[in-house]
Amino acid sequence: MSKEQSQDSLDIQSKIMMDDEKMKLVSRNGNVETINNNKRSGAQYKWYDVNRRALPSKCAYFVMNARRVGFKPNVALFLIGIGLDKAETGFISGLGMIGMLGGLCWGYIADRWQCHRAVILATCLLSLFAITSQPFIGLSYGDPETNKCPVAGEASRMNGQLSINLSFPNNVTTGDTELSLNFINDTSILPGNPIAHNKKKSRYGTLFVVMLIIYTTVTFAEAGGFPFVDSGTLRRSQLAAIDRPIDYGRQRMFGSLGAAFGITTTNLAVDYFPPNNYITCYAGIFLVYASYTCLCCLFLLLLYRGLTFNRENKSPECVECLNKDSDQLSTNSQDEHNNNNDNEPDLPVKEKPTLNKLLLNTLLRYDMLFFYLTTLVSGMEYSQITGFTYPYLKEMGATSIQLTMSTCASCLASFISYFYCKKVIKFLGGNWNAITFSFAGYFIRYISFGFVENPWLAVLINLTHGVSATLFNAAAMNHLKESSRKTIPIMTTLISIFNIVHFSLGTIIGSSICGVVYETYGGPAMYKGTGLLALAWSIISAFYVVIKRRRNRKSETIASDIGERLSVKKEQNKTNRYSIV
Repeated sequence: MSKEQSQDSLDIQSKIMMDDEKMKLVSRNGNVETINNNKRSGAQYKWYDVNRRALPSKCAYFVMNARRVGFKPNVALFLIGIGLDKAETGFISGLGMIGMLGGLCWGYIADRWQCHRAVILATCLLSLFAITSQPFIGLSYGDPETNKCPVAGEASRMNGQLSINLSFPNNVTTGDTELSLNFINDTSILPGNPIAHNKKKSRYGTLFVVMLIIYTTVTFAEAGGFPFVDSGTLRRSQLAAIDRPIDYGRQRMFGSLGAAFGITTTNLAVDYFPPNNYITCYAGIFLVYASYTCLCCLFLLLLYRGLTFNRENKSPECVECLNKDSDQLSTNSQDEHNNNNDNEPDLPVKEKPTLNKLLLNTLLRYDMLFFYLTTLVSGMEYSQITGFTYPYLKEMGATSIQLTMSTCASCLASFISYFYCKKVIKFLGGNWNAITFSFAGYFIRYISFGFVENPWLAVLINLTHGVSATLFNAAAMNHLKESSRKTIPIMTTLISIFNIVHFSLGTIIGSSICGVVYETYGGPAMYKGTGLLALAWSIISAFYVVIKRRRNRKSETIASDIGERLSVKKEQNKTNRYSIV
């Protein structure tokens, strides 16, 4: 048999083997051609067609926001009710933020040992223990003169004045606590006037220490909530079928509905708490919190069922992975054929980097460093929304209805923005363009705040929440999703770091600095300065986008040149080999 005939025979055999492998992939994972044809023909699901595989994510966001938004504004009132004063309550709310570092701890443990469901169960159990213990601590150590529940009518009136303090999801700031306490100063409904009574008592006693430890434990356990929901949602999105994608924004928007539902149910629990002389009515918030924690644990376990973060993990629904495998079969077969004929030694297989090395190398990349620096600045901008909006509106003479409408406007804008965030990001030209645009939205929002004097105009300005805070969060999560394709084993850790930098570190720094500016120069100067910071960072981010685009073009050109040289060299070697024969 001649050389040409043997070569043709081997080519035919390799083609037959490749076709067999393709048929196996199709039979095991579904008809790829049908799916691709449906995609080309424009067959799409309607917006009201519910993807059952994404239901746990929607429910988790809903319950998570309901739990947090209902709990945070009322926990300060519970602490006041059991006998602590404003200073002690403020310290507990501020120092308790140290527990937010638990998000990094939980994320690293889950990525290190691939035990996400076990970590979720552990955080929920720890949260339940810390939450359910607080009413009993109030019974044991609370001040008998203040630790009472008035009649239902008084509790309802008091709660009606305080329920307008709605904090946004993913945020815990001392500004919310200070706002709640400012409302307490305007009322004397609490029995025995606890504020005046507590001034006569010694501060920072046993009750303060115990509640500080418990509150820090709650935030430590709660810090693992949103990073795990985000990580599970993004991973599901990566593994989703091409004809049935899972959009992050369409899942996250249910958190806005959960926020309104959570504050309503929590306030009802306070309103209808049984009157007694042993514990404050605000103990009812812990029953609601415990119920939401159990539901959150259930939905998170369903979200992570069958979900792993290994690089080799390929869901049967991942048609993109299937197509990639089928397209590479020809290349793999040809490579094996060339290796067998050329008798060339196999190249050494590179060892996979350890988790610590992979995490360190990822965090030290210049693009990730700039991303987290941008996240920190965004957190500083975000702190103005929750920490100083209500006090500033109160200085304008805003009524309770106007304060409530201000929050509702932000929630409505957030809901709409999350629903269309994927299209908006695509329209703007990518994640970094959307991040840059979000800082421009912050600039417009805060500069306008600095000049308006009518509360109703401030309500309209809050509609820009969708193109500022919400757009940044959606674009940042999408950026982490795309950049983590090569770092899937540390996805949860990266998202945990994002939440810590944005919603903890950034808000603390922003609230601290802007609080001093507010006190010294007033609210308009603070908002104008914050707006100028947003404008400056928007310009810096735009320069980064331009530089990054040029670097990418240069890298593509170099890679193309190298590929052409290698192909030419390979053809020359092949020609020389046959000429020698």
